[in-house]
Amino acid sequence: MVGQGGVGGAGASVSSGAGYQARVAAFVLISSICEADTIFGPAKSISHVSFETRTSIDDLVLHLNDGSKSYIQAKATIGFSADGELKSVFQQFEAQDAAASGEERYFLVTSSRAAKRVTNELRLALEAFRSSPEVDFLRDQPQPIKDAIQTVRAMLNELRVAAKRDVDSEAIDRVIRKSGVVVLDIEAEETLEQSSILLLQSANYVSPRAVWGKAVADCITFAKGRRTLAVCEFARNYQMFRVTAAAEISEAVATELLRVELGSRDFPCAKEVVLAMALDDTLAPKGQPVVFEMRRFDSEGRELADFSKAPFLPNGAGPFDPVLRAATVAGLTRLIGERPELIEGNEVGVVELDTDEDLEAGPFALAHRQRLHNAFLQNDRPLRCLHCGQAIWEAVIQVVEIGDLSDPVVGLVHNKCLKPRDRVIGGANMPSAQAHPELVNFNANAWFEASNGGQRTFMNAQTIRTQPVVNLAWNNLAMRGPAGQCLVEIKTTDGGSEIVTLRNGLHRFTRNEAEQAVNEFNAAFERQRQSGDPMCYTDISKGFAPRSLLIQQFGAREKRREVAAASVRPYDRQLEGLHTRPGQWYAPLLYLRDKATEQPVAVGGGVLMLTDPMTLKEHLANWEETGFEIGDYELVAILSDAEFDNFMLWADAEELIVVVDALFDPSTQEIASGVIVMAMHRLSALKKQPKS
Repeated sequence: MVGQGGVGGAGASVSSGAGYQARVAAFVLISSICEADTIFGPAKSISHVSFETRTSIDDLVLHLNDGSKSYIQAKATIGFSADGELKSVFQQFEAQDAAASGEERYFLVTSSRAAKRVTNELRLALEAFRSSPEVDFLRDQPQPIKDAIQTVRAMLNELRVAAKRDVDSEAIDRVIRKSGVVVLDIEAEETLEQSSILLLQSANYVSPRAVWGKAVADCITFAKGRRTLAVCEFARNYQMFRVTAAAEISEAVATELLRVELGSRDFPCAKEVVLAMALDDTLAPKGQPVVFEMRRFDSEGRELADFSKAPFLPNGAGPFDPVLRAATVAGLTRLIGERPELIEGNEVGVVELDTDEDLEAGPFALAHRQRLHNAFLQNDRPLRCLHCGQAIWEAVIQVVEIGDLSDPVVGLVHNKCLKPRDRVIGGANMPSAQAHPELVNFNANAWFEASNGGQRTFMNAQTIRTQPVVNLAWNNLAMRGPAGQCLVEIKTTDGGSEIVTLRNGLHRFTRNEAEQAVNEFNAAFERQRQSGDPMCYTDISKGFAPRSLLIQQFGAREKRREVAAASVRPYDRQLEGLHTRPGQWYAPLLYLRDKATEQPVAVGGGVLMLTDPMTLKEHLANWEETGFEIGDYELVAILSDAEFDNFMLWADAEELIVVVDALFDPSTQEIASGVIVMAMHRLSALKKQPKS
C-alpha cells in the first residue's frame, strides 16, 4: 500500500511492526522538539519517552509534565477479533490497570490499513464511553458502537478470569475508560511523514529527510536498548542538525512552527530613522535622498513626526516623500543595502541626531517597548503578512510596527509589501526559506495542521493504481441540494452489509436518487456475476471492486466478501459516527499561482497541483526540461475539501482539469505520471466517446 524504506524511512531491514512503532515514536519526539501540538498532548507536554518497557503495555510510554502517563501499543494493522491481536492488546491494558498507580491512558495506535471496525467502531465506542455516563451511552449510541463495548467487556472479563482476578464490572469499565484508538498514518511517503519532514524543515533543521530517517533509526535503537529518553536530551542530540536564524532584534518569541529568533536587544523605540526624497529645494536639492535620524517622542510622550499625512515634514521642515522608515540607523542601512536601486547614482544627505543621551532608557521608550512586546505576542497570525495576509516564506523577513502609537500592531511583512510608513523594528533570516526558495509564500504551519488524515483519495489511488497515470472523477458536492433522508445498503453473501459512503462520510440520497442508485448497483452486480467476476468488498480496507481486481491489489492480505444486493434504507443519525472519519478527502494540496496574472499556473489545459511541497523542486526541473514556462509564481495551499470543491467549480467552468503530482516525458510533452482529476460529468463524456 505504501513504499518501505527510501529516503524518508529507516530501511527495508526493519520489520513492519518495529518500523511502525519507531515511526510513531519518531513522530512524538520530532513534534515535541519542534513544539507542535499532537493528539497525544499540547506542545512541550511530554517530558520523557520510554521504549520497550517492562510494563504490561511495553511498546512506548509517554511521561507527561503533569505526572500522568500515556501507554502506547503500536500496530500498523490489526483486526477486530476477540481471539486475535486485539485480545492481546486488551490483555496488556487490563494487566497495566491492575498494576497501575497514578493517572494513566492506554492507546492502541494503528493506521488506516487496520480493520475498519477498529479504526471506526472501536475508536468511536471508546471515545463515547469515556466521555459519557453509561446510561447516556446506551441511550444515544448506535448498536454497532454498543456492540463494540460489549465485545470489549466480554474480552476483559475473560482476561480477568484467566489472570485469576475477581470479576469486577467497575474494574472492567475503568480499563475501557482509560483506553483509546489513535489512527496515525505515519509510514513511508504517507502524508503525515511528509508533514513531519516539513515540520523539521520549518524549525530550521538541515537535511530534514535525513534527520527524519535518523530519528526513525534511532528509535529502533532506543527500543532495542529499552531506553527511557528525556525529550530535552533528544533535542540536544539533534541540535547539531539545526541552524538558528540571525536577527537584529531580541527576545526569542515562538511564532507557531516557524520562529523569528530574535537577538539580545529589546525593540528599539526612541528614534525614527527615515530615508526620504526631497520634493523641493528647501532643505536639499529636489529628488535627492536624505536620511533623517530623529527623536520619536516629545516631552509629553507624543510622536514628533506625523507619518499619517503627506508630504512628510521632518522636524517641521520639508517637504519630503518618505521611502523607508526604520527604528535604527543600522536597520535603515540594512534596508537600503537590500534595495540599492533606491539611491543608485545619487549622493545621500544625512541629518544625524546630535545627542549622547540614552534615549532607549527614557520612560516613554520603556512604556512603548512593552506595548510592542504585547502586540507581538498577541498577533494570532504571526506567519502571515500584515498587509496582504498571505503566508511568508522569504530568506529575509521584515518585522514591522504599524498603526497607532497607543495600540500598535507588530508582525511580519513581505519585502514586496513593505510600505514607506511601516516602521521596521528588525529583520530575521529564515534558513528554511533559504534552503527551499522555490516554496514561495508557503504556509508550513497550516500545511502540518491539515495533513493528518488528509489526501485520502490520493492514498486510495496509490493503492489501486495499475498504471502511471490515474483518472479520478470529482463529484460536485458543492452543487448538491439539501441532504436526503435515504441511504443505500449493500448486503454481502456472508450475511454482512456495508453502507455506501461518499468521501469521508455517509452518502445521503433523496428517495428517487436512492432508488435509482439501487437499480444501477443491482444491474451492475448481476452483470459481474454473469461474467464470473462478482463484485466484492475486502474485509479490512473495505475495498470495493470486481473480485479479479481485488485479488490483484490485495492478494491474500485480506478476505473478499461477495456482494449480494443493494437496497434502500432510511437515514439514521447514529450511523454518522460509524462512517465518518476525520481528515480531508482531497486536501491539503498546493498549486502555483502566476504573480502577474494571479491565475493558477496551467499547462496543456491542466492546473498543476502537488501533494508534497518538498517535491516542488523536482517537478519544476521536469517542467522546465519539458519546455513549460512557469514564470514568476507563488504557492497557494488548499487546506480543506470545501476549498478544493470551490477550485474545481472554477476549473470546470474554465474547462480545465487538475493534474496532481504531474511529471512529463520531455521528448513528447505527454504526461508520464500523475493523477488527473476532472468533474465526473466530463470524465463520463470522455469514456462514452467512440474510440478512433
